[in-house]
Amino acid sequence: MARGNIYEVSKMEHGVGSMDESSFYGMLDELNIDFVSNGDPDENRFFLQTMRDAAAGVGKDEKEYFILTDEAKRNYFKNRFEKLKTFLSDLTLDTFALTGMYEISNLIEIRDGDCISMDGDRPKTVDAWLREAETGVKYYVGNVVIMH
Repeated sequence: MARGNIYEVSKMEHGVGSMDESSFYGMLDELNIDFVSNGDPDENRFFLQTMRDAAAGVGKDEKEYFILTDEAKRNYFKNRFEKLKTFLSDLTLDTFALTGMYEISNLIEIRDGDCISMDGDRPKTVDAWLREAETGVKYYVGNVVIMH
C-alpha cells in the first residue's frame, strides 16, 4: 500500500521533470518507507486540486504551477485547526499523560502523507513545506514518486 506521493516542485519552470525514484533510494529509512516507485506525473492533478481548493492560484505555462497566498495557507489548515481547538478543549490530563497523542500531532502535521521535494532537496511533508513556502511566486510541479 502506498504511503503517499513525493511531488517535485521548483520556482523555475525548467527546474522540474528530472526527479525519479532513484533520487530517494538512500532515504528509505529516513522517510520510513520500504521502497519508492515512479508515479504518473498526472498524479499532480490531485495536489493541484488541493491547492485550488485552498484558493491558491493554479495555472499553466509550459508546465503547471500554483501560487500560494497567506489566505491559501490558512484555508489549507483551517479544518484541522478547528479540529485541534475542539480536541484541546476536551483534553484531559489522563489523555495527555497516558496516550501517544498521535491525534494532536497529526492535526498539526501529517507526517505520514504526501511530501514536497523542492529543487531536489530532501522531501518535507506538505504541511511543513507549505508553512515555510514563500507567497506570491509560481511553484511549478513536475514528476511524482510514490512512497510505499
